[in-house]
Amino acid sequence: MDIAIVGAGISGSNVLKSLITHPNFQADDLIDVYEPRQSLGSGLPYEPTDDESIMLNTSSDVLSVDENNELDFTEWLESHFKEPTNFEQLVSRPHYGKYLVERFSPFYTHEQVHHVQNTVVDVEVLDAATKEPADDTQDGNFVYRIKTEDGWQDSVYDAVFFSVGHPEYNDFYDLKGTENYIHNPYPMKEKLANFDNNQKISVVGSGATGVDLMRFFMSNYELEQPLTFYDLKEPFYCVAIPYEKDDFTYHLTKNWVEEQKEVHGGFIPLQVILDTIKDDLKQENAKLW
Repeated sequence: MDIAIVGAGISGSNVLKSLITHPNFQADDLIDVYEPRQSLGSGLPYEPTDDESIMLNTSSDVLSVDENNELDFTEWLESHFKEPTNFEQLVSRPHYGKYLVERFSPFYTHEQVHHVQNTVVDVEVLDAATKEPADDTQDGNFVYRIKTEDGWQDSVYDAVFFSVGHPEYNDFYDLKGTENYIHNPYPMKEKLANFDNNQKISVVGSGATGVDLMRFFMSNYELEQPLTFYDLKEPFYCVAIPYEKDDFTYHLTKNWVEEQKEVHGGFIPLQVILDTIKDDLKQENAKLW
C-alpha cells in the first residue's frame, strides 16, 4: 500500500508508529509524511527549540508514548535533566518535544518512510479503477491524490491520514493584518523575540495560551508597563468546552459485544462490526465514502 500522513506532530507520529508496528505492515508498503517543518515528532505545541518558560499543564506521569511503560517520559526526564521541573514543579514543553522527537525518530528514519517537506492544501478522491475524480454518489474503491503548495503530486495513495493539529485561533475582533498584532504567538522564542521593555503589551483572552504568554514575558523581559489581559470574564479561568449534543449513536458497547459473541458462536465477524459502525455514522448524518 501507498499511504500518506498529513502532519508530523504527536498525532501523526502515533499514526506512523501504529502503521509500522502493525502485524499487517508489509515490506513493500510505503509511507509519505507531509510536514512543512524540519522537526518531526513533536509538533508546534512542543517545539524542542522554543522557550523553556512554556510549561505543560499535565503531569509527566501521564504523557508517556510507550504503551508498555506509563512512566517512560518521567524516567526520560530524570535521565536527561538535573532539574527536570521548574519552581512550580512543572515540565517545559520543549523538554517534552525533545522526548517526542527522540522516541519517534526510529519511525521517521525507517527505510519505508519518506518526509515530504511541504504544506498540503487539498486532497482529491479518485475512483480506484479509472483514477478519475469520484463523487459522493459512487460506491466502490477509492484512492487519493494530494496537492501541496507546489501543486498536485504524482503519487496516488490507498489511504490518507489527517493529523493536522490544533485549529487556527479565532479572530473574533478582525485584528488580522493590524500593525503589531500577533495572531499566533508560537513558537514564542521566534515570534516574541524583539520586544522592548518599555512597550505596552496586551493579551486578548486568558486561557492556556494567555498563561504561556504571561510566563514568557515575565521570564524574558523586565516590562516597565503592566502586561494587560482583555477578557470577557475575570481571569484566569480554565477553558470550558460545553457538550451541547445528545449522546451519539454508538452500538459497540460491552453488552453489544457479549450479545454478538453469543449470536455468532464466540467470534464476531468483521463485516458485522463494520456494518454496525457504518449504520451508527449514517444515523449521525456522517458522509461515508
